[in-house]
Amino acid sequence: MPQDFSSSIMIGIIELTNGLKSLSSIYTKNFSYIVVISSFLLGFGGFSVILQVLSITSKAGISIKPYIIGKFLQGCFASIYTFIILRFMPMFNLDLQPVFANISSPISISHSNYNIFAWLFLLVVIMCIGLKYRKN
Repeated sequence: MPQDFSSSIMIGIIELTNGLKSLSSIYTKNFSYIVVISSFLLGFGGFSVILQVLSITSKAGISIKPYIIGKFLQGCFASIYTFIILRFMPMFNLDLQPVFANISSPISISHSNYNIFAWLFLLVVIMCIGLKYRKN
């Protein structure tokens, strides 16, 4: 991992907006790294958000530990889900590859299977929307 990534991650853990701005300014051919790290930072939110929540909850006597653990887990799960989507659904992967290079993809999915993934994804979204409105 280049040093630019580590400094952007540290900035993002402290303050989300500046970390994402720093991360977006890094040029790399592997754009998926930036997307996965950004999803962690967006899920975690940064220590500035945690301290803002602490300033509000400290008057009520509520423990902040479960919130911090939850935010960390939310960032981890967000980055894991993003990695899985980018890895196993190549239509979402935006990594740059040389045009004339003979590079085999890490997972062999033919282009005809993209339609299957797209239809399955659309079906899941429609089912989730239907279940949401059915309960109401």
